Amino acid sequence: MDTQRLQIEQLDHKLAEFQSMARLAAPPQGWVRFIRQSIGMSLRQLGNRLGMTPQSVRDLEMREAEGKVTLTALGNAARSLNMKLVYAIVPVGCTVSDLIRIQAKGLAEEAIRRTSVSMSLEDQAIGRAEVLHEIEELTDELVRHRSRSFWDRVSTT
Repeated sequence: MDTQRLQIEQLDHKLAEFQSMARLAAPPQGWVRFIRQSIGMSLRQLGNRLGMTPQSVRDLEMREAEGKVTLTALGNAARSLNMKLVYAIVPVGCTVSDLIRIQAKGLAEEAIRRTSVSMSLEDQAIGRAEVLHEIEELTDELVRHRSRSFWDRVSTT
């Protein structure tokens, strides 16, 4: 097994643990405020733990709710709440391996479609089953041997 394929499998394995959390929506007011209020901690109390004024804590909470907070600020707030910030970027509804295959299939379909058009213009058209077979073979090849330009185009698949 090549190194790149092993890395993808390890990445898929690590990200699988985050899939259930990816479906968890953040509270509209943000996690910091939601947690602080749920445990009965005041703005002043959290501010004391963070070395901030209550108004600065309120600003932090508002920035989180607006999606404008930094990871550093969230991490500090989490530690002040005796918690840990967990951060991940996860694929939507699939694995990283699936994302690679989807991209490869889109590229393969585009390449085979161009070839099929030119062949049909020369009265050498191939059947639908053979086209599908060629797409699958090229997809497998593109997955195994990704070129530097693999991600240059957005897949249409």
